Amino acid sequence: MDRNQAIDALPAPYGAVIRLLDEGEPPDRVARLLGLEPETARTLAAVATGKLTELLARSTAGIGGGDR
Repeated sequence: MDRNQAIDALPAPYGAVIRLLDEGEPPDRVARLLGLEPETARTLAAVATGKLTELLARSTAGIGGGDR
């Protein structure tokens, strides 16, 4: 699984925040675009990054679990 496939496998809010940040949107703009407070958006981004890292690691190790 490549990174884009992993992002697609994440729940929509996680994928959205990662894609916006990947496109170069500043965190405060991501918060506004998603209708979130900046601190909430930062927390969502941190959780999303952790979930993406976990999913990619599990995929690389050949372990299932794309539903997390």
